[in-house]
Amino acid sequence: MPLRIEIPDQKLEFLTDEAKEELKKSVTNFSDGILKEAGRIEVSIRNDSNSRPEITRHLVQEAVTYQKSIFRKNSASKKYRITQLVSALSLFFSGIMFDFEEFQKNSTLLIFFFILASIAVLSTFYLFLGREE
Repeated sequence: MPLRIEIPDQKLEFLTDEAKEELKKSVTNFSDGILKEAGRIEVSIRNDSNSRPEITRHLVQEAVTYQKSIFRKNSASKKYRITQLVSALSLFFSGIMFDFEEFQKNSTLLIFFFILASIAVLSTFYLFLGREE
């Protein structure tokens, strides 16, 4: 027995025919992924290999959560990735540069250290604020 999903007409009001076909294709692909993942989860928790497979509501919910988490991981923006790199490198180099005796001799090195440490702190702070939920 096929499962039919109905979307109210008012939600489809402004979609072109091509958009409706793309939506149908996307929903089909997403549901295929959910069903495959629910099957994988069911096989991994089934105790008896001879028993009849049964995919429950909970397994479908777990599969949906897994499908969503895959797409969320890939959605980090280029700006966020660059900020991660800047943060890591500035933290690394500011740690290497720290030399208290050298700072007393060379004030230029101290100023450069403060600039690099400030970049490290600000970029790390931005990463925590910009973390995608």
